Amino acid sequence: MADNLEIVYQSRNRLAHHEPVLYNRFTETIAAIKYIAQHLEAPTPGDHTPLYRLIADDIVSVEASAATLHSELDAYRQP
Repeated sequence: MADNLEIVYQSRNRLAHHEPVLYNRFTETIAAIKYIAQHLEAPTPGDHTPLYRLIADDIVSVEASAATLHSELDAYRQP
């Protein structure tokens, strides 16, 4: 849990200083948020935690937006 919280903390600091959180760092941050949301409390058997259910739609939306942004940015990256 501590490792995932550290990833979120580092990304939060980057965002607070107007630094980008893209590509691998974004993927790691979303994975850490999912892990925390799924393990913060015991889920009902066969179900997700209340926190995960609360943010699940937002995570899907952010991941879709990030995929679009990353594909647009890839056009400007040098091979």
